[in-house]
Amino acid sequence: AILGTAGNIAMMSGPILGASQGLTVDTQFLVSMAVMTATRLLGVLLSPLLTLTLYLTVAVMQHGLLRLVDAGYERGIGATLKVACYAMGVGWLCGLVPSVGPMLLFPIWWTVLMVVGTARVHRRSTTRTLVVVVPTLALCLAPVAACFASMMIGIFMPI
Repeated sequence: AILGTAGNIAMMSGPILGASQGLTVDTQFLVSMAVMTATRLLGVLLSPLLTLTLYLTVAVMQHGLLRLVDAGYERGIGATLKVACYAMGVGWLCGLVPSVGPMLLFPIWWTVLMVVGTARVHRRSTTRTLVVVVPTLALCLAPVAACFASMMIGIFMPI
């Protein structure tokens, strides 16, 4: 993203430098490049905040469900957050596998790591932990599934 932003800035400077030599400036091109550059910079700046928000949301959802299912847990939300961070960190590596990584491997590995990690950290059975992790996975994947379904309907529906 940073290299793309630098490339956008370099592309924007070409028409400006050409205008100083008597050539015309394409303002629509400059505006579109400026918007693209600003969007990329905003993405780079907000990415850590959004990632932290995602991890905290998953940990809070998981911990809340854990308290509903089994009130006698031994560790607090910090342990749940640690498991969520480990599971998502390893899960992001699945994104390196083209095509099937993010769509297939990530949810599977995330579920396995969350079940095993939560069961070990909170010293609970795997079945109780599975009852907590599966709804969390469903809540996290529901927006992704809705977007994918809307794209597929748009692709297969005639206009």
